[in-house]
Amino acid sequence: MSVSRYTSLWCTLIPMSTSPTLILAPKLSQDSLLLARAAASLGWSVIRTMQPPEVDHATVYGEIAFCDVMAEALGLSLLETPDDWLPNLPHSCLGRRIQLIKHHELRSIRSRLFFKPANDKVFHAGIYATGAFVPYRQIDPNAPVLISDVVTFEAEVRCYILDRTVVTASIYKGLDWETTAEFEDKILQEALTWTQQFLANPNVPLPSAIVVDVGFIPDWGWAVIEANQAYASGVYAGGYNSRESKGADPEKVLLTVARSASSQVSEEDRRWIRPTRPPQDGTAFSRRNPHLTGPT
Repeated sequence: MSVSRYTSLWCTLIPMSTSPTLILAPKLSQDSLLLARAAASLGWSVIRTMQPPEVDHATVYGEIAFCDVMAEALGLSLLETPDDWLPNLPHSCLGRRIQLIKHHELRSIRSRLFFKPANDKVFHAGIYATGAFVPYRQIDPNAPVLISDVVTFEAEVRCYILDRTVVTASIYKGLDWETTAEFEDKILQEALTWTQQFLANPNVPLPSAIVVDVGFIPDWGWAVIEANQAYASGVYAGGYNSRESKGADPEKVLLTVARSASSQVSEEDRRWIRPTRPPQDGTAFSRRNPHLTGPT
């Protein structure tokens, strides 16, 4: 899949004489540097700021809170999957039981499971002996939580998806691997083949731009780990163990980001827009995390 094809798709949404502007936080990170260089190579502008700039045709990348603020100020729509997307997938795509519950129900869970906030990171995702061990202070009792069987993923791959096609991907986690580029490329190709078959299923709903992480479960095979917002996901350029392996292509990552955080959204994508909420004082709408009840 060529970069030029998706550059053209993006440019059809805006006047051809105007290049997009990538908004980044001032703090430097490896991911932001990669995407800034990718933007420059595509002829885009880059602005690092904590204050929303006066620009047209912007997109944003960074931590969720930063993207929320910029999106609200600049009129961007942020695409994401809803809280119940993962547990509603067919079991054949998951390889484990997954359930969506509310935070106040955790104390009734007496099994050792994997617990993860369904959306914003209100507590550290991980394996807990029972639900009673999951943090609860200053967290909304109605905050959605995903619980699942404990499984081991021997390989984990991040896939950047545009229009139900994996445009770039990278291995980001593995156990006791060989370090050759050939081995990594073999694992990556297996993951891409499985993921493209998953995306071909018309019964699997997805926004047009998203990140889907997949992993290999022993005695099961490849499975979906989770979906993430493209504008807030790590890039993982370069190989996992082998420096010779290419990893994700930052330009294709950026084109996915641009579609996932845009002022112009297709009718099909409107159902996937990250919701806003009115703050308690009723002054303005905000995307800030509604599930933290205390100081942050």
